[in-house]
Amino acid sequence: GEDETGKKRYFGDEARENAEYCTKLWCPVQRDEPPDWEAFEQLLEYCFDGMQHPPEKSYVVVVISSFSVNKGTFLDLRRILLDNFEFIGGTFIESSVAVGLAQNSDCITVEMEDYFTRITRIAGNGVDYTGQIPIGSQTVSEHLRRLLAARGVSLLGVEDYDTVERIKLEMCYCALNFEEEIERSSFLHPEEPDFLPELGKLLTKERILAPEVLFNPSMMGFDLDLGIDTFIEKVGTGFGHPVLLIGKGFSISKVCDRIRKLFNDDLEIKLDAEGIGGYNGAVVYINACLRSAGANGVGGWSMSWPLSRIRNRGW
Repeated sequence: GEDETGKKRYFGDEARENAEYCTKLWCPVQRDEPPDWEAFEQLLEYCFDGMQHPPEKSYVVVVISSFSVNKGTFLDLRRILLDNFEFIGGTFIESSVAVGLAQNSDCITVEMEDYFTRITRIAGNGVDYTGQIPIGSQTVSEHLRRLLAARGVSLLGVEDYDTVERIKLEMCYCALNFEEEIERSSFLHPEEPDFLPELGKLLTKERILAPEVLFNPSMMGFDLDLGIDTFIEKVGTGFGHPVLLIGKGFSISKVCDRIRKLFNDDLEIKLDAEGIGGYNGAVVYINACLRSAGANGVGGWSMSWPLSRIRNRGW
């Protein structure tokens, strides 16, 4: 589509295909709410277009973080979904509760978003602890950009986003013992991909320095006593129930192994990189609501909020 100045807007795969022509990369949710609700609505139209369940014949459930929404944002989102898109009806569910429903047991959820990680302990069908620290997946990406810049490699443009993400996920890995491994002479990834071979020769310590910020936030100037591992240890010690790691940042090689090592395999650690648990819990919740209202077998949408990109899935 076009904005009021005639500039073209691209969404989703179309935006990636035209990245070299884009002058600005726009995230639909910034600081927990859309900076431009009209553009955000256009994004939703793109998401819903041509899908199996059109909004006017569906229900919607939004998996939402209580840490990341204010009343005004909540009301605006409700208005867009129910009034503008004319969903039959809808509801909201707290993200950690949704994951707990999917697990059907007591658990700890650790949700890594772009710029924060939230941990929630679910016990007895309720939340008995929740907290967050201001480091996330994009914290690693920003650290990686700084490290690359120090080596003379500039990857700061809109078109470089995917490249940085691939380097992070395919070339970087977490050191199981950082103090020992940082002194090594070889830093090749155990399963080196055939991707940017020249850059692969250039990268050395940067491969383990980038993800180390998750465990040592002071590397990025954060005044924090807790990394992700010690945050989980603080909440999970003695709990005795599974820990579910949610978010793509946890798919960086060996990050989960580093966390397992902390607990000597005493805790069951599960990885849910794509956040399927929240979606599954939302489906359990909305179907229970619909059954209680006498409505079965209808289509619907689950949307998680907030994210730097909107995830929605039909059922």
